[in-house]
Amino acid sequence: MTIGPRYTSGGILIKNNKILLGKRKKDRLYPDIWDIFGGHIEANETKEEALKRELMEELGIEVKSYDFLESYQDKEPTLGHDYVHHIFIVNIWEGTPINKNTREHESIKWFSRDETMDLKMHKEVKRIILDNIVF
Repeated sequence: MTIGPRYTSGGILIKNNKILLGKRKKDRLYPDIWDIFGGHIEANETKEEALKRELMEELGIEVKSYDFLESYQDKEPTLGHDYVHHIFIVNIWEGTPINKNTREHESIKWFSRDETMDLKMHKEVKRIILDNIVF
């Protein structure tokens, strides 16, 4: 039996010319990299609903405004599952982001564009950030 791809939504947060990233734990999918925040889209959930839910769960923020940037496909390196990732820029949110999901992220941190260029990140996420985001 072939299982189709899994779907995720992820949000890019920019504030004061810095981007917020989370350092993924070594025992998680996409291990030991800096990443944007988001997660799996649940049954009967839109990609936009998943974005809002995931950012509340992971950062404790309420997403108020966002724009869709693009989607990309890849194969998760740990288990080899196929994924389709939907990436958004979050323009407005309420609350102060905190690391609410310590099982997934070791830490969260704001980075400048120059700092982002040198981070260990998924190549497509880094490309999307550097190609689409001015900060």
